[in-house]
Amino acid sequence: MFPSLRRGISLAELLVSVGIIAIVSAVMAFTMSQMTKVWQRNSARDAAMRQLFLVERSLMRDLADSSRRTGRWDTAPVACGAGSLSTGDALAVVVPGAGTEELKIDAAGNQIANQLVTYYLAVAPGIVQAFAPDAAGYEDQCPFKWLIRKNEAASQVPPNWLQGSVIEQPTSLWRDTQRKVVATDLLQLRIRRTPPTWEIEVSAVAIADARRKSALGAQPLSGSVFVIVHRFGVIART
Repeated sequence: MFPSLRRGISLAELLVSVGIIAIVSAVMAFTMSQMTKVWQRNSARDAAMRQLFLVERSLMRDLADSSRRTGRWDTAPVACGAGSLSTGDALAVVVPGAGTEELKIDAAGNQIANQLVTYYLAVAPGIVQAFAPDAAGYEDQCPFKWLIRKNEAASQVPPNWLQGSVIEQPTSLWRDTQRKVVATDLLQLRIRRTPPTWEIEVSAVAIADARRKSALGAQPLSGSVFVIVHRFGVIART
């Protein structure tokens, strides 16, 4: 009979095989970890971008229908839910009333059946922590602000549009016809240029990413890697 050519695996071969499997497993685990971090970071940024696009869509529609003439728009820094710090810039514009395409003004220049639309940032209900300002005095550590859109008859609004009851702290996620939360989880809203060409700057934070790295409420956020700044412009039509 012929001698058998079968033999067992030596200890050295077994150790080499185990070592190779361990190295491959380590590389795969590291790769998966990095891919997970990239996916989480991109998901957080996508969520912030969705809110920024909601802001742009709403403001573009109203500002394009607004008047560029003095006395029919106003801007000012306002505080809403963050003590004495400005939560952002607010703006008020006169737009045509429902079912109309042009502003209606009588012989004396008074508004007729037009709407006054106001936008401003408010800290979401339940956020009571005091945050720090940036160099310009705007609140800069709370990424949980809501953009509020309010509309009312222009003829019923006092001359100083951005004071008093117009700037109202929300108590819930408003969705009625006169008060609406346009977007959430915003950081700042700044008016960089006024009519005839509006230039708006709005920023949001990749919250999930910042929270994982302990950057929320611990440091100013403007200029950090977690902040997404979006600028857009629109020409007032009338």
